[in-house]
Amino acid sequence: MHTSKSRLYKQAAFFLSITLLSACATERGALHLPHYLQTNLSPAEFMVCHGYGCHYQTKTYFSDAQWQQVKKPLTTKASNPEQERQHIAEAIAIMEVLVGEAVGTQTDKGGAGFMVSDTGQMDCIDEAVNTSLYLQFLSQEDMLKWHSVESPTRRGYFIDAQWPHNSAVIKDNTTGIRYVVDSWFFDNGEQPVIIPVQQWLTGWRPSGH
Repeated sequence: MHTSKSRLYKQAAFFLSITLLSACATERGALHLPHYLQTNLSPAEFMVCHGYGCHYQTKTYFSDAQWQQVKKPLTTKASNPEQERQHIAEAIAIMEVLVGEAVGTQTDKGGAGFMVSDTGQMDCIDEAVNTSLYLQFLSQEDMLKWHSVESPTRRGYFIDAQWPHNSAVIKDNTTGIRYVVDSWFFDNGEQPVIIPVQQWLTGWRPSGH
C-alpha cells in the first residue's frame, strides 16, 4: 500500500512540475500586474521587465535614431483600425529587437513558462508590462489615430481549467472592441498577435503553439 501511494505521490509531483513549467504566471505577478506598470516614462529613459514575473527591471532608452525607426511603420497614417493594428504590431516588434540588444533579451523564446531568474527570458508578465509601456509611448507621441491603450488583461485562474496568462490591451475607438497585443507566444522581435480580447479569453493560442 505504501509503495502504491509513494508512486502516486511521485507521479503527482512530476505532473505538477510539468504544469508549472507550462503556465505563464508567477505568484508574485499574475494577480497584481498593474503593480509593475510605470508612469511618467519616455522613450528616452524607461525600465523594462525580464527574468520572469518582472524579477529584473533594467533601465534602457531609445536613441533619437532608434525612435524614428520605431515610429516608421506609423508615419503613414492608417486609413482604418485594422491597418493601424498591423502598424502597431510592426512597431512593437522593432522595439523588442532594440530593447533585446540593449538588455540581453534578444534570445528570448516564445511561450516561456514558469521559471526563475533567467535574465534573458521573459514570461507573459514581462511581455504584458513591456508591451503596455511601448504602446503608451506610441500614444504619448500621438501615433495612434484609431486606438487607445487600455490596462492589461488576464485569463486563466486554474479553477476555470485555463493556465494563467497576461497581455497588453488596446481599444478600437470606432467600435469599442478591445484587442490583446500579445507578444508572449513568439520569439523576441517577432510581431505580436493582435486579436479581440473576447476571442483570446477563450484560451486562444496561435496554430503550432
